[in-house]
Amino acid sequence: MTWSRLLYRMTQTAPDSAISGHWQIEEADRAPELLYAIGDVHGCLELLVRLEQEIIADWHAEKRPARLVVLGDFVDRGPDSKGVIDHLLSPLPDGLERTVLGGNHEAMMCACLYQESRPQQWLDLGGFETLLSYGLPPEVISRAAETPHLFRRTLLSVVPARHIDFLDRLRLALGFGDLWLVHAGIVPGRGLREQARADLLWRRGNDDAGLSRAGLTLVHGHSPQPEILVTPNRINLDTGAYVTRKLSAAKFCDGRYVGQFAT
Repeated sequence: MTWSRLLYRMTQTAPDSAISGHWQIEEADRAPELLYAIGDVHGCLELLVRLEQEIIADWHAEKRPARLVVLGDFVDRGPDSKGVIDHLLSPLPDGLERTVLGGNHEAMMCACLYQESRPQQWLDLGGFETLLSYGLPPEVISRAAETPHLFRRTLLSVVPARHIDFLDRLRLALGFGDLWLVHAGIVPGRGLREQARADLLWRRGNDDAGLSRAGLTLVHGHSPQPEILVTPNRINLDTGAYVTRKLSAAKFCDGRYVGQFAT
């Protein structure tokens, strides 16, 4: 599959009704002294474990507390979304805190978990692979998808309660002064809490000039590309891990970008 065809497939959007209303925005005046951010994992457990090991080694060398942020879209498309959630529920070493944002793919999954939503769009955009990782046979998934009620009942029968609780407690966005971390995008000129959920989870084509005028640095995923994009006001960490086998991360000291990691 060519990169342009992959990008087309990965840029299709879903209606606002698929967006979870449970997640909260967290804001603070200043960024942590040391911060790491990881782009879209999309069910690639092996890559996530390897990348976290690199980050932990770097953190050990720093010898100070740090925060690790996963930018959403950790489920769907790749082979082991269940394993990724299990891993994100596991503890990190003392002094290293993990925060996980929800992305549009988690929003679609939650819509099917919390209400009887029509499942086909989620299944077409990677939910099918997620349900395979929970052990459901393909024919069971297809049969359950015929009605929202049966699909939700089937989903609840295989997704553990601790996974549902984890999904319910995701963050929507983080704001540390002029450093904002979101899954997808923002509209410059609005405060973080004034942003539409649809933009935070689905927006593409972020406005670099608007970010510059607002004095913001935006860290996001959602829009896949072959390499990490670093501009004066924006860092895109989605490098299409489930196809490219490249999962990427960035490092920040006192709110300023200082380096990157990739598998």
